[in-house]
Amino acid sequence: MDETPIVPKQQGVEFGIFTGEGIYENVVDKAPIIDGLLNEVDNLIISAVAGTGKSILALQLLFSLTTGKPFLDTLPINGPKKVLFVQTEGDRAETLHRITRMRNALELNDDNWAHYNAIGIPLNTAEGLGEFMRHISISKMRFDVAIIDPLYATIKGSINDDAVAGEWQRSIRIMRSRLPNLALILFHHESSKISYDTKGRRIEKGADDIMGTSMWGAWATANYKMHLREDGIRVFLAGKGDGYGRTGQGVSEMHLRLIEPNPLYFVPDDTNLTDTETLIKNKIFDSLGEKFTRKQLEIYAGKSKATVCRALVQLLKQEKITKMDEEGVVYYIKKTYTAST
Repeated sequence: MDETPIVPKQQGVEFGIFTGEGIYENVVDKAPIIDGLLNEVDNLIISAVAGTGKSILALQLLFSLTTGKPFLDTLPINGPKKVLFVQTEGDRAETLHRITRMRNALELNDDNWAHYNAIGIPLNTAEGLGEFMRHISISKMRFDVAIIDPLYATIKGSINDDAVAGEWQRSIRIMRSRLPNLALILFHHESSKISYDTKGRRIEKGADDIMGTSMWGAWATANYKMHLREDGIRVFLAGKGDGYGRTGQGVSEMHLRLIEPNPLYFVPDDTNLTDTETLIKNKIFDSLGEKFTRKQLEIYAGKSKATVCRALVQLLKQEKITKMDEEGVVYYIKKTYTAST
């Protein structure tokens, strides 16, 4: 395999053997990348059947990550990130055409990403991993996030075989020894085939069912499935840990509408959003300068994190509320209220 030089971490050490006091020192601190969706070194899997719009969603993640703009105008991003976009099917012309249409509504920073159009690269082999590392070393970019769309073309063998999944995941550990803190977002083609039990009853796969093997479920920090409803709304539904993954702070469900053909991008479905905005605004305004965390507002409104985040973004844009940071905790307050009054 190619001996690509290891990039030193800015802080913390992830791989190696640790003894004595060293066991508790230099621990990698996983900073958030997309609030509620992705942290450093996370493994996020997004599955959808063909035609649902997952490749558009993958590109929309690219737009937000490279600019630091909130994903779906809802989930804050912790500053612009360097992104490796790995395309394993389709052609460059189609992808660039989509990007051109999306640019009519969204911003993309071309200095912060590299497009790796892979013919098909088995990362679960030494040869495939070596070729992958050689290609991405050409960019000289230290990547924060790698988006792979779709996953299957990077695997030699059956994707639902435990041994194959294990080998692929070991390759990722090797990759991360050279690309510290790298977070992965994997897009997976979910089978559209319907399965039936011995009595002929349809078997419905839950959102936590990932590619037919426990190896993927154990490895993923969080996973989501995107379903297309009859009314055209895409339901972005969490699986592992009901959307909270291992962090306990994830998004459990989002409803999206696709704007097309030009511009081409997803927006949150704003059904009942105005009601949520009004409810939150009244709570903040009627509380005589009291400040609230987002979590407190979620509980009060009885709405999902994504809906409350979206409502807060709109209220901030309207300059009806403002936010303040106290010792790393973000609070929302009435615009005319300040900590000194």
